[in-house]
Amino acid sequence: MSHLYETLYLSYEKLWFAYERGQINENEAEKRFYKLRDNELAINKRFKHVYCPTFDRLIKKSSEEVALQLNQTFR
Repeated sequence: MSHLYETLYLSYEKLWFAYERGQINENEAEKRFYKLRDNELAINKRFKHVYCPTFDRLIKKSSEEVALQLNQTFR
């Protein structure tokens, strides 16, 4: 799932840069954007039933360590 999203987000970036550089017009950008959105919905549908548990203790410990590192780095 992660790989599919990474590929999708790279496609969004490429679309943005093509539009910004004037390589495609607004109509073409819109058409490609909605094609990418369709791909995104297909990914979501494909993995709709995947359960991702949360690990509260791990999240808390990670948050504490990140806060400590940020405080040490940006005092």
